[in-house]
Order: sequence, then structure tokens, then C-alpha cells
Amino acid sequence: MITILLFIIKIIASSGLLYDYYFLFLRNKRFHHYNRFFLLLLSITSFLLPFVKIPIHWMGYNDQNTTLVNTLRVVSINNWEEPVTIYASKGLWSHLFTIQNGLSLLYIAGLITGLVLLTRSLLYIQRIKKKYPFEIFNKTYFFQTNEKGTPFSFFRNIFWNEKIALNSNEGQQIFRHELFHVNQQHSFDIFLMEIICIIGWFNPFFHLVKKELRAIHEFLADEYAASASRPCLITSASPADTSRGGKVVSVLVSATTTAG
Repeated sequence: MITILLFIIKIIASSGLLYDYYFLFLRNKRFHHYNRFFLLLLSITSFLLPFVKIPIHWMGYNDQNTTLVNTLRVVSINNWEEPVTIYASKGLWSHLFTIQNGLSLLYIAGLITGLVLLTRSLLYIQRIKKKYPFEIFNKTYFFQTNEKGTPFSFFRNIFWNEKIALNSNEGQQIFRHELFHVNQQHSFDIFLMEIICIIGWFNPFFHLVKKELRAIHEFLADEYAASASRPCLITSASPADTSRGGKVVSVLVSATTTAG
């Protein structure tokens, strides 16, 4: 149990130190692309550092020191020790309700809760993918929906809200915003952080990293969407479109849709 607690403390301490460095020296700087990868590396490194063992050698360690240590281990002098009786409890409840078991159940409960929430989100995405027709352009699936919370993107899928006119100025800016998320593979970052936060749900710094990472994604996407110009017509089709009721994509998007 002590080993597990030390492992948890090491994870929290290492992630805390790295996050403090980010917060003090990198957070308000302009190189957000670098910050994105630093935060991902921070989370992965925090899990690996506790496994690194640094050997510590005592200076002046010799036979004389060994003799001294062995001498200190003597616990009985001239048979002065007193008898101690240890009673072993045979009760079932005393074996079950221990601090170690309680902490283990607490961790498992947090782990299961996180997995359930993630699974529910993935099932929701699968449901709306099956419910609405899609169109394909540049290997990206475009869904016209009327779901709450849209538009949003997930990997190479863009879930649009049909109430937003795609050819309007607002629609174009939102579309470029989501397309930037797709091209920069931001969903991979978030999905990885979701897994890390589920496994290490006890670590508050992992949740702070996920929040910061989302903020960086949104800032970069907003910056790209606002700076993009020269709209052009992109038309693309796929045989899969007709089988799902989709139409040929014909939307005005920026000429710089391949966000780099």
C-alpha cells in the first residue's frame, strides 16, 4: 500500500512541477503550437518518471559501517526482552474493511465512472453518424444535423448544425474553425488526455492540462479562421454519399483549407 501511495505522490509531484513550469514561463507566450506538444509530453512523462530509479550511494560505505549497522540491529541485550503476544483476528469483516481495500475501491469507482462517461460520448457520436446523411470532401465526413451542441468535429468528422447557413460569413468562419481542428488532429490530443484523465483521475494537474489543451486548440482554430481569406468553391463526391442519402459537397470555403 505504501508503494502505491508513493507512486501516486510521484505522479502528482512530477506533473505539478512540469505544469508549474508551463504556467509560469510558457502559458502566455505566442508559440501555442509548441505549448500543445509540451502539454502532451508533460502528461506522458508524469506517468513514466515514477518508474525511473536513481541509485543513491552512501559516501564512506565500508566494512566498519556494515558492522555498525549490524550492531544496531540487535534488539535484545542479556535477554531483557519481554514476551509479546500477537492475536490474529479471524473475522471476515476485519479483512474486507481495510484502508487499502477502501482506497482500491475508490480508485476503481473513479476509473469506471470515467470509462462510462467516455463510452457514452462515443456512443452518442456513433448514433448521430448513423442518423444523418454525410458528404465527403478531402477525406473529411460532413454531417448536416440538428443536434444540440453542434457544430463540432471529431477526428475526420464535422457535425454541422443545419440552422447555420454554411455560405454565410459566420458559417464560413465556423466551418474553417472546425476544419482546422480536423486537419491538425486535435481530436487525438483530447482523446489521449481523456484516457490519461481516466487512469489518473486522482491527479488534478491532468485535468488542468486537458483544460489548457482545449483552450490552445480553440485559440489556434479561431486564429486560423479569422485570418483565412479568398473563398473558393470545393466540390467533391463519393459513392458512399448516395448510399447514405448525401449530396455532392458544394460549399464556399477558404482557399487555405489545408491548415498547416
